[in-house]
Amino acid sequence: MTDPTLQINLNLAALWSKFFVKLQHLLDGVSLLEAGASVVTEEQVSANRGFISFSPASNSHLSFPQATEFSQDWLLRAFLRDSIEITGLFLDECLSVCALIQLAAKGKVAGSEVNHVMNVLPERHHKLHFPEKLARLEREFGVRSPFTPHVSSLNRTRTCVVHRLGVVSQLDVNEDNELVVTWRTTQMVAREIESGKELVLDRPGLLVENESMLEVKFIDHQKRFALGEQVKLTPFEIYSCIVTFWAFGTSTAEAIEEFSRSLGLGPNVPNPEV
Repeated sequence: MTDPTLQINLNLAALWSKFFVKLQHLLDGVSLLEAGASVVTEEQVSANRGFISFSPASNSHLSFPQATEFSQDWLLRAFLRDSIEITGLFLDECLSVCALIQLAAKGKVAGSEVNHVMNVLPERHHKLHFPEKLARLEREFGVRSPFTPHVSSLNRTRTCVVHRLGVVSQLDVNEDNELVVTWRTTQMVAREIESGKELVLDRPGLLVENESMLEVKFIDHQKRFALGEQVKLTPFEIYSCIVTFWAFGTSTAEAIEEFSRSLGLGPNVPNPEV
C-alpha cells in the first residue's frame, strides 16, 4: 500500500501582493485624512456636530488650531500602529512559509510535522514581538532584508508614539540620546543631458533651464529626535514610510525565494510527501 500524500501549494506571489494591497489601502486612507485636515474650516467642524452634541468636559474644548494639531498627532499614532501591525502579520506568514519550504526540502515527512508547521507554529509566530520576528527569520532561515534596520527604526518610533504619546524618553534613544528614524524614500531629479548636473525637484515651481532627463531615485533619509522632543512627521515622511515597507517586502520576498533555491527548490515549491 502506498503512503498517503497531502498536496500543499504555496502561492508566494499572493503573499507579497496581499501585503502591498494593505499598504496601498493604508496610504489611501492616510492621504485622505491628511488632505481633509489641511482644508477643513472651523465652521465646517461646528456644522458637523449635529443638532444635539455631548461634551464630557465642556470647559476643556480645544481651540481649532489645537484640535488640528491633536488630530495630526492622532493620525500619526494610528498610521504607525497599523503599518507595523500589517508588517507584523506579513512576517508571521513569512515565517510559516519558510517553515513549509524547509519541510518540503525533506521530501518525506510525518503527519505530525505537517500539523506542527501548519497549526502550532503560526500561533507561536503571532505571539512574538516585532523585533523577534525579524531576528527569527534571519536566525532560522537566513532571510534578511537590507531594509531591516529601516523597519526596525520605524518600529522604535511606533513604540514611542503609541506608548509615550510621541515624547522621546530614555527608553527610545541610542547612545547619543537620540531617536533616529531611517527611511527608504524617493527623490525626483532633473539631470542635464550635456553636463550631467542634477537638480533635485523637491517642490513646485523649480525651473529646469537646460534639456534634462527626469529620474526617480531611491535614497535613504534620516531624521533625529532628541530626548524629550515630540515626534512629528511630515506628509512626505509618512509617504516615505510606505516606500520603506514596500522595499522591505520586496527584498524579503527575494530573500525567501533565495532560501528556497538554497535547499534545492525553485520559487515554485514542490509538495512534501507526507
